[in-house]
Amino acid sequence: MSHGAGDQMLEAIGRAFQAKGADAYHPSGDEFWMQANTEQEAEQMMREVSAELENAVIEFELPNGERITKRGIGLSYGTANTIEAAEQSLQANKAERERQGQRAGRGGNAARRHQK
Repeated sequence: MSHGAGDQMLEAIGRAFQAKGADAYHPSGDEFWMQANTEQEAEQMMREVSAELENAVIEFELPNGERITKRGIGLSYGTANTIEAAEQSLQANKAERERQGQRAGRGGNAARRHQK
């Protein structure tokens, strides 16, 4: 949609983590890291943050002047005791959200279809 819209989404995600008192960090891009005492605590926090973001409203203006309002931000996330295991959990969550129609397909065959 635009970099400005993306920035607004990242800010909304950061506010959701902050509102829940999460120990979260934004290292780069569209990724956030959160630290918790247990995997169960991290899972609960992510469910709470995800639920809060379902009601987020992002409003922005396109370069042509058209105003767009989007409601709801969906997150894919992984929780585990190590970064590597969390990445595996994240990939499984992304795949499940895609199967449920909550996430657009990316990469792989989807990217090749769009190139045709």
